[in-house]
Amino acid sequence: MDIYPYNTEGSLGNMLRKARESKGYSLELINHETKIAKRYLEALEQENFNVFPCESYALGFLRNYGTYLELDINELFSFYKISKLQDQPLLIETPFKLPLQAKIIIYIIIAAAIIMSLGYFFN
Repeated sequence: MDIYPYNTEGSLGNMLRKARESKGYSLELINHETKIAKRYLEALEQENFNVFPCESYALGFLRNYGTYLELDINELFSFYKISKLQDQPLLIETPFKLPLQAKIIIYIIIAAAIIMSLGYFFN
């Protein structure tokens, strides 16, 4: 048996929305009782974390919202971390490339070393 029947689609936003809807709560009611602005409640349900001034606001509101809905806060935070990881771009390492100025300086040093070596051998 699933401990959290609200989470049918495996995401933080769906878990929050399903829990709220199953209790018959509106966003306006939760806004009134928790003092969390409606736009932040909507952002949590839509997993739009760019709305929050910083991550601590998102986590604080998530904690309060989850507590109000009687959800497991640790599970909510796990879903939050997963959704944040999915939002981050994949970093692909690219080969290191020297800037043009550095290449020119290296070529000048090599050319000078060759000229000096030739001068040494012919003397």
